[in-house]
Amino acid sequence: MKKILESELKNSENGGLEGFMRLIGVQMLDILGSEEKKNSAMQQICRMLRYGTTREDGSQWITHVGLRCVAVKP
Repeated sequence: MKKILESELKNSENGGLEGFMRLIGVQMLDILGSEEKKNSAMQQICRMLRYGTTREDGSQWITHVGLRCVAVKP
């Protein structure tokens, strides 16, 4: 079963695009080590994604797909 969801990114503290990317990318960011490197990478990521997530009214949205399946042993 495939479920397509859209979520608005709210610009509250620790929210928005940067907050979402920090949440889902925490393991990848940890590899970078220093906070300076993490922040630099996050600025670049958000700069690249801002165009694709921002609507005409200025709100930011992401679309994500949830997949569910059942494995059957042959």
